[in-house]
Amino acid sequence: MRIEAKDLGKRYQRQVVIQPTNITVEEPGIYVVLGGNGSGKSTLMKMLSGMLTPSKGSLHYFDDAQQPISADKRYEYIAFAGPYHEVIEEMTLKEFLTFTSIFRPFVDTPEACLEMMNLKTHAHKQIAAFSSGMKQRVKLGLALFSTARVVFLDEPVSHLDAKAIAWYQSALVEAAKEKMVFVASNHNAAEYPNARQEFVVD
Repeated sequence: MRIEAKDLGKRYQRQVVIQPTNITVEEPGIYVVLGGNGSGKSTLMKMLSGMLTPSKGSLHYFDDAQQPISADKRYEYIAFAGPYHEVIEEMTLKEFLTFTSIFRPFVDTPEACLEMMNLKTHAHKQIAAFSSGMKQRVKLGLALFSTARVVFLDEPVSHLDAKAIAWYQSALVEAAKEKMVFVASNHNAAEYPNARQEFVVD
């Protein structure tokens, strides 16, 4: 699989948010988008995932046979976890994972994913009762343990304590053996251990 971004840029009215950027990724691994607050790293991640239309440039996805993947099919290859994404708090965790698996299958059963998230004891609790760190772990698990070939994680250790960060790093490294994982980070090295390549936005 290959992702090619050519002169990808974003402008809001007269303000340039992302200067034309070229990115080519062909191998599984961890790829980090680095930048400070307001630098546009989340904007770049959203453009790379197809969530946001660029003002200029082009984005192309190719499958393993190097055939183009049309824009309306890319969602089948992508998972995204960010602070602006919500979970369905009225459901229990097990209900939510079972529901989610209909649209984005996991690498294993929802029950196995509960184990991998270290949240099995909370399976029958409503997500509304979860702490912010537990909700973040759910979001990360949905992305990392899915069958998506490309995963986007925006500031993934937000709200995580030291134990949860260790869990995230282990899950990330394991997922990156098979997936392209893009991490947007404010230069927090805990978020991108063993990064294969860095892209810096100003």
